[in-house]
Amino acid sequence: MVVLSQIDIMVTEFAKLFTANLKLISSTQSQERAQNIVRALLRVVYLINASSELQENPSPSFGDFFRNQVQTNNDSRQIYEKIAASYKQSAQNTFFN
Repeated sequence: MVVLSQIDIMVTEFAKLFTANLKLISSTQSQERAQNIVRALLRVVYLINASSELQENPSPSFGDFFRNQVQTNNDSRQIYEKIAASYKQSAQNTFFN
């Protein structure tokens, strides 16, 4: 997969976006925009994290980013968990319908 061959570059850019916008979530003025950016970023992180290719060939930089930035921050962890639940629910609905 082309995306995973560039994972280190992506992780660097994800980290920049994530850090900048996570700080803005607490700011009332920029909160909605920051939440939208973080939510979109975490959707991509979820899809990459769930990919079979990453499972077969783990990326140390992606793993570090996921553990140290996504999982250690309460706001991002909650958003990520909602995204994961949404994808799982969507998969169940597709399977059973």
